[in-house]
Amino acid sequence: MPDLLTVFSKRWETILTITIAAVLLTTVALLFVPDRYLATVTALPANSVTVDKARFFNNNIQALYSEIGTPDDLDRIVGSGKLDTIYKAAAKEINLENYYHSGNITNAAAKLKENTKITKSEYGELKIRVWDKDANIAAAAANALFNALQQIHRTIQTQNFALFVQKLQADYAQKQKDYIQTADSLKKVSGPIADVLNAKKAAQLEQLQQYDKLISEYQLMINTNAPALMLVEPARHSARPDEPKRGLTIALVFFAALIFSFLLSLFIETRSTRG
Repeated sequence: MPDLLTVFSKRWETILTITIAAVLLTTVALLFVPDRYLATVTALPANSVTVDKARFFNNNIQALYSEIGTPDDLDRIVGSGKLDTIYKAAAKEINLENYYHSGNITNAAAKLKENTKITKSEYGELKIRVWDKDANIAAAAANALFNALQQIHRTIQTQNFALFVQKLQADYAQKQKDYIQTADSLKKVSGPIADVLNAKKAAQLEQLQQYDKLISEYQLMINTNAPALMLVEPARHSARPDEPKRGLTIALVFFAALIFSFLLSLFIETRSTRG
């Protein structure tokens, strides 16, 4: 095998030529790559248990729950980040249809989705990352996506409570009718039967009071509309481009070309020595 210093001294022109050519080609190519800015929203999931009405109306339970959600809560939100719905909502909020010249909101949402990455960090945080050639648009889009995720999960919570209230109100109306019927029957009887009806009337009244309390509590939950996400840091526009990393790319190409050209020269020198 040839001595490495000998190879370098004999083939240094080839090594230098290949290395410089690779660096120049990379530099020229990077001039045609547009700058892109990165904007990031950092958030934490709210504990899904915190929307349980028992937490609000039972003092003994309030201290048991953390405000911060579990990995399951975050996974559910990250999964929602794949829905086209949130991208359409974000695109509408900041008028990306005109910005992208896409022709319609669906195409604008698709473009935004291409430039977005929604992930869970190693620290259990939600990260919404958006890249764009305009730093302000990148920040606005990331914040709009956070708002869209927040809204869709708050809507789901509210709809669940609304359906429960609707069912409670239907049962409440029927129990009111039963109570009135018992009260009317009580006017027509006396003696032991009246005692039985009085007891039934008292039990029905207690049930009505319980239903009324439940409806009021769930209605309060609907009005409160607890957030599904807690914002840690909103997206801000970057002062300098995040992509492409020209200096780092050129440095990597330089070292890669240097190693490649040296190995190539070594291979050529070995073949010539054997020949």
